[in-house]
Amino acid sequence: LQDVAFAGYHVPSLATSIDSAGLQEAQALAAAGGLGAATAAAEEQILREYLAGVRPRLRALGLDLPQRPHARLGLV
Repeated sequence: LQDVAFAGYHVPSLATSIDSAGLQEAQALAAAGGLGAATAAAEEQILREYLAGVRPRLRALGLDLPQRPHARLGLV
């Protein structure tokens, strides 16, 4: 999670080691044009919701996914 998702490999706006402003603009334009893209804010919210939902399911399997800090998202 920390090395892949939080590093921006799937959601580039989460990357803290690069400037993803240009990509975020392109995502917003594609989303506004109905081209199937999601804005950076929408992708970040989806990730938050996914993590909140998956933790109880993993816990039921005996796996713990602790919260982790992220520079943009805070503690998730």
